[in-house]
Amino acid sequence: MQTNFPKDIMIEVTNICNLRCTTCYSHQDSREKDYMKFNTFKKIIDEIPNKKNKTISLYNYWEPLLHKKIWEFISYAKQNQIKNIKIATNWTHLTTEKSLELIKAWLDYISISVDWTTQKIYEQFRKWWNLNTVLTNIKKLVNLKQKLWTWPIIELQFIIMSHNEHQVTSIEKLAKNLWVDILRYKTVLIKEIKWKHLIPNEKGYSRYKKTNKNYCNKPKEWIVINFDWTVIPCCYITDKQIEKYSIWNVNDDNLEKLFYSEKSQDFVRKVEEDKSKIEYCKGCDEGNLDLDYRVVNF
Repeated sequence: MQTNFPKDIMIEVTNICNLRCTTCYSHQDSREKDYMKFNTFKKIIDEIPNKKNKTISLYNYWEPLLHKKIWEFISYAKQNQIKNIKIATNWTHLTTEKSLELIKAWLDYISISVDWTTQKIYEQFRKWWNLNTVLTNIKKLVNLKQKLWTWPIIELQFIIMSHNEHQVTSIEKLAKNLWVDILRYKTVLIKEIKWKHLIPNEKGYSRYKKTNKNYCNKPKEWIVINFDWTVIPCCYITDKQIEKYSIWNVNDDNLEKLFYSEKSQDFVRKVEEDKSKIEYCKGCDEGNLDLDYRVVNF
């Protein structure tokens, strides 16, 4: 069985973040902190097969807009026929000038995390920043987009948790007032017992329902390429587990050739047929869960 090269490619341009959100791995990652080099990114883009059918996401758990060359990354990918380019950001430190650079680079889609409508609740989860600053920065981008009649699609992301589930209605009002294109209600990811208190009281808001599925299609549908050249089959593999479960290294050979290597295809095959064959995967069911509660288009 040979799996087609994934349509979705997540590229971790950095493992650095300026916030300390409660459940995020950004401040729990023991790897050396650094940024992806442009030559590394260029090699990846050059070697992606069937570029016109691919979507690349320039983020993982960290803040991609801290990378000083992110605009060059986006421009290079766009010039080389990548169909869709996405970024997810906390949007805490953007100026009008930097927003304009994003537009000039022809970014297709940007998802901005705003999980609360008040500072008091915002700072419970997204440590070290001010909500009004984020909202002001969003307005700058929206104003530029409207003025220039151009991209990107702007999405507001709201992760539903126990301490903000009462704001589900008010966040929709805020999103409308900000004139964003999409509001995405996300279910909260809980990978450790100490975070269980964040699961919403309203069961309908939680992603954790029994699925009884012993397979996972994520490694078949996408790959994650880290800033340090390592490639993992799933973004839920983090920290020290990255070295253990890395399926190959971009520096070893051509990207397409590496994906079709026996080691890579064997991993995809095992999790698709019986994920309990992989120690790390047998206790995880995230690949079969509904990560979105609801998506609202304005």
